Amino acid sequence: MSKIIRWILSTVTALFVAVSFIGAGLAVCAVPDTTTRLIAQSTSAADSSPFDREQLVHMAVITKQYTVNIHDRAQLDDAQRDINSGRDASKLGERYSLPQEAVDHLDDVHEVLVRAAIVLAVVALAALLLSVLCALWKGMFLLGDMLVEAGILTIALMATCAIIAVVNFDALFGALHGLLFEAGTWTFSADSLLISMYPQGFWVSMGIVWASVAAVLAIIAIIVGVVLRIRGKRKALKPYPFAQTEYDILYF
Repeated sequence: MSKIIRWILSTVTALFVAVSFIGAGLAVCAVPDTTTRLIAQSTSAADSSPFDREQLVHMAVITKQYTVNIHDRAQLDDAQRDINSGRDASKLGERYSLPQEAVDHLDDVHEVLVRAAIVLAVVALAALLLSVLCALWKGMFLLGDMLVEAGILTIALMATCAIIAVVNFDALFGALHGLLFEAGTWTFSADSLLISMYPQGFWVSMGIVWASVAAVLAIIAIIVGVVLRIRGKRKALKPYPFAQTEYDILYF
């Protein structure tokens, strides 16, 4: 019975830790302006846009801030007005501005990210508490075993997504959007400002950053886990000072 409880605790904790690693990768992609700026500089579709790359990168960062961070509509409107030399962007079409449909989609994304942030925070807290429980109950060996399992699980999940993306990125992108948003609310013209800022290459690069961050955390977890398992085994093989017989030796 104890082995079953141990397995359940280790597996559940590993799953929560893996989700936390994936969430950390998402945070690196979404929260800092630097990630958006660097990727937009190399992927924004300036060749097919009425705006130059610098303008598109600036709008990409402002739009990201509206979607993820401060959600300031006035700032978003001011930025569109600025790149259009003070003209009313709402009257210029989607090549020059973000129409209400695009802004509505950004609002939808914002709501999804807010809910996701709450869920990920709860999962991260649960992962921390369960990790402490693993260490207190069965020592470093179980904690190390769980970290190795979490690292492998994270790499497996991200590798699966990467393979699907390589085989058919459009299908993966469409499936995710179809799952999170209503049909018809997230498709826009290829030459629209929104797509010029964030073409397919932008999302591919974001996916690489996301997977890389999660993979680095997973590898660190595996290394730390292996070290803890080795230390846990060594400790288990040493009899406690108060042991009276060979059967009093504590094994993990």
